[in-house]
Amino acid sequence: MKQKLLWLVSILCVITLVTGCWDDRPVEERGLVLMLGISPSPHHGVTLYFEVPTSSGLTSLTSGGSSSSGGPKFVIYRGHGATFSDAFTDAQGQTNEDLYLGQTQVIALSTRLPPATFAVIDATLARLGPMDKSADAVAVTGSMAKFMAFSPAGTSLPGLYLASLFACHHCQTAQLARTVWSREKRLWSPTASVWVPKISAHGSTFNVDRIVVYQGYRPVLVLTRRQTWDVGCLLGITVKAPLTVSTSYGTISLRAVRASPHFKTKPAPDGKILIHVTVHLSATLDSVPPNLLITTPILHEIEARADTLLSHRLLSILVTLQKAGSNPLGFGRRYVWVRQDFSAWPTLYRHATLAVTAHIHIHQLGDLQ
Repeated sequence: MKQKLLWLVSILCVITLVTGCWDDRPVEERGLVLMLGISPSPHHGVTLYFEVPTSSGLTSLTSGGSSSSGGPKFVIYRGHGATFSDAFTDAQGQTNEDLYLGQTQVIALSTRLPPATFAVIDATLARLGPMDKSADAVAVTGSMAKFMAFSPAGTSLPGLYLASLFACHHCQTAQLARTVWSREKRLWSPTASVWVPKISAHGSTFNVDRIVVYQGYRPVLVLTRRQTWDVGCLLGITVKAPLTVSTSYGTISLRAVRASPHFKTKPAPDGKILIHVTVHLSATLDSVPPNLLITTPILHEIEARADTLLSHRLLSILVTLQKAGSNPLGFGRRYVWVRQDFSAWPTLYRHATLAVTAHIHIHQLGDLQ
């Protein structure tokens, strides 16, 4: 991940040296906004937070210097206003640099934003010319001011750190990265709901192990770590998830669980619709009780117990999402497009019959080989 971080910084430095960019404005007049925070204002408007690296911050990264030397590495400008533009103007008045959003790596969205305000802000972001739609979108459930001011240990610029974390496909239990563009596509879908990774400061680092699911522009659930892992299986984004299975031989631990889900939506005889999800998973056997000799019949029993456990857990989280009116898996897209009846989908989904079948295959014995 360190190499990825240095790569991102190198790209930024190259961009700043290219002449003729950014409307021919001098480089020293530009303030690169690496992370943008958006939260409701206490005065019924919006508050924007802009993380802008200082020259010391960029120099320390490119030279390999420590984040504790050479003065502050970034500055946070905070603007308030009735609209996004008003808040931007307020923040712009606090610096002699042009706040530039063309290199923004992360957009942090407060879950406290009223849905109507969020919808207006989202439309504004979609129309901003310089905004890079490949920026990572994250959700913040706590204080945005504290989140934006937090700097993980050993890093200089939190925005670049988060970008490098999401770019590393093996650094998380599940690949939770969601770009601004992918979130916008979900909002345009007649059936799919938005989900965004929840970021929080914990100790000396960031926690990135939960997701927030939405119904339109309204957050409806903040999932637990296990629920996030279960949804990750249903989305097919797990990388190194763990699983503990109780068997007649004792407790068995699996790791590196990866999932490949498939689902079908079809009319049921009772007039409702049936959503059947089939999930094929692979895993590595991590730990077993002492003196247990792993044979083929025992391995098959472990897989059968894991199938039952996962089928129940995955069905449980699907029912939870259904009751909340959120559809992060995007069920029904083909169903409504074929029938061209988009308005009926919310009711059909709310009363749909759900079924899950899980099949796990233990393809490696880990350290037990």
